[in-house]
Amino acid sequence: MAEEPVDPAFDHALALSLDATERWDNAGLNQVDNTLLDNLSTIGESPDGDTQIEGNLGTLEKLPHGVLWSVLAQLDVCTVRTFRRVNRQAQELVDALTHYNTINTHAPHVIPAILSIEAGRWISCGDLWKAFCTATCEECGRFANFLYIPTCKKVCFYCFTGGRTIAVPFLYEDAREMFGVTDDILQTLPNMLSIPGTYGPDDFKTDERFPLVDRLSAYFAGIERHGSRFDMERYASEKLFDKRSQAWEEAGKQRRRPRLQDYWDEEEKNIWSEEPNTGFRFMAVVHLAPFNRLTQEFELGFSCVACLGSCERHTVASFREHINQYGNIQEGDPDSWPRAYHVLPM
Repeated sequence: MAEEPVDPAFDHALALSLDATERWDNAGLNQVDNTLLDNLSTIGESPDGDTQIEGNLGTLEKLPHGVLWSVLAQLDVCTVRTFRRVNRQAQELVDALTHYNTINTHAPHVIPAILSIEAGRWISCGDLWKAFCTATCEECGRFANFLYIPTCKKVCFYCFTGGRTIAVPFLYEDAREMFGVTDDILQTLPNMLSIPGTYGPDDFKTDERFPLVDRLSAYFAGIERHGSRFDMERYASEKLFDKRSQAWEEAGKQRRRPRLQDYWDEEEKNIWSEEPNTGFRFMAVVHLAPFNRLTQEFELGFSCVACLGSCERHTVASFREHINQYGNIQEGDPDSWPRAYHVLPM
């Protein structure tokens, strides 16, 4: 593999950013607050207690442990956790499963977070392990240090806070209205039950627990139910027309029937342009840096020294792309602001 050419300007920017990241992290800057973890009382606790129940595995004892581990890796987190509680032999078998044990050892907050919002039935141990080790955002390819729980996808800060397709939890009411899906259908899609608390940069507060469904999953379920996107949009338009007509009739007025696409033309009702409640997004994510299986350590990434205030993290490779896009870094006056900034080449 060809080595990267020597670039003193890039090396200097990299050194500045690594040093700044260490200082910012130690000072608690560039942290993403008000996520699910900030609203859980189980942070730092073991997701499973030890059982004292004696017994054996019954007919499962006839199978090699390797086969049992392969089966366990395909089971959802809730099922594995329930099996672990059967007796001490089951507990020892689960604890010896690399996927489960490594996640609990290095990120003991992840499984409690998944279970707390009742999303464990949608996530297999194998899928969680894959996400645990994934370093790039499923949407854009940036450094991914967040886990969107309902679909078990790794996402970057930008896609988690502002993405239009993945990492978007949706109210059941909105999914029914936009996609014409029933509650029975919604129950078969990746969903979760929110935790009361304060979420997002705008301090969205809620004292209630309410169900949320993955929006993209609901979108495709709507198309499948109606046969095509066109038919789904027509259904939504007719429902909107009925709703508006009833409102105008109650007001003693008449109103034209909206065009078929009216419902979808409204920006706030378009799946690709609507900005859902930001607090909902923070209810569904936990911080999870990519885990390196070789070093058995997390790759924490680092921030750009010229982008203080941004929560985006980089690897060396993605930082090089960042510099190519925004320009090299120029140090400013240490007593003024900003202390570093990007300078695009003339």
